Amino acid sequence: MQSLTLTKEQLQKMIAHVDSLSPLEACGLLAGQDSKVEAVLAVTNQAQSPTRYVMDPIEQLNAFEQIESSGLDLIGIFHSHPTGPETVSPTDIAQAAYAVVYVILARVGRRFS
Repeated sequence: MQSLTLTKEQLQKMIAHVDSLSPLEACGLLAGQDSKVEAVLAVTNQAQSPTRYVMDPIEQLNAFEQIESSGLDLIGIFHSHPTGPETVSPTDIAQAAYAVVYVILARVGRRFS
């Protein structure tokens, strides 16, 4: 899978989550089927860092259980780059543990995109 389909409301939910935690990185999971997002699940960034994220393991496990019990699949992971860059970092590549779409929400000017 190379892309995802999500609603404007789902994108707004992701942006609201990362914006509320800026200047720290924020993260979460995207659940759905095939490439269609059905749920956006915010997860606490345990690292509490402006340049790195580590999902809280208990919240991540609870989110995985919610995804499974809803009959959905993990299809994406999102996180923010509050001060850029708009591209994937070497750390992002090294820590990409799942075969899903990775979404980076980077601040461009005054807002995330």
